[in-house]
Amino acid sequence: MSQPGRQAIDWLSLPTMRPVAWWRDALRLWRRAPIRWVIACVLVIAFEAPFQLIPYAGVALSKVIGSLLGIGAYAVMDELVRNGRFRWRELFWSLRPRNFPAALVLAMVNLSLLAFDALAAFTAYGHAGVDRAIFGNFAQHPELATDRFSLVVLLPGFVPITLLMFAAPLVVLGGVSPLKAVAWSVRWLASRPAAFAITLGIWWVLVAMALTHKWLFLLVLPWGGAQVYAAYVDVFGRDAPPTREGLPPSPSPSP
Repeated sequence: MSQPGRQAIDWLSLPTMRPVAWWRDALRLWRRAPIRWVIACVLVIAFEAPFQLIPYAGVALSKVIGSLLGIGAYAVMDELVRNGRFRWRELFWSLRPRNFPAALVLAMVNLSLLAFDALAAFTAYGHAGVDRAIFGNFAQHPELATDRFSLVVLLPGFVPITLLMFAAPLVVLGGVSPLKAVAWSVRWLASRPAAFAITLGIWWVLVAMALTHKWLFLLVLPWGGAQVYAAYVDVFGRDAPPTREGLPPSPSPSP
């Protein structure tokens, strides 16, 4: 209990706790439509999963498809926050002709992150690790069907994923070109190591928990997306209208 005459400290308002506040705000956003977020997550997985069955190229194709649909989640979140409506059609924001080129560039950037997965898999498991993680030859390496293998491959990839987390909302909501969005995102997070480390650490904990209980991914993935949206609003603001309603002037990163 606080002493009389003393004002209670809001710990999440402290600069170093800013990333934790993003996850708190994201949870509030997720709770506005929890069932629909789970359904949206299932839809994305259902769209990309069949591509993983394609020999050699399946993992890469599924990553591109997942990226294109995942980008649209920020348009869904923005509509929910602004107008209180969960519009399913916004999930396919990337597939609109005027949006597709920028979305495809972002998807290719995300695809390049497979290099981190490949490096982690090769370092820990050699060619067999790369064959399973990158080329999707699951049946040939049943001994690698473990949670430990998934952790070794996935967790290093969250380093660049975290550095790039502002790129998609900057494109979808801010009207920024994809390459400029990538540069802004990396610059902001690389210059704030505490925010980067806390965000990355929380991601690592959540992914590790989800790997032991796979159904948790249906909660972790939309919550993580909402965290990126909350962080974007905090850092870059949302005063300009979304790009789907008309391109606003490009925002400048706040200090």
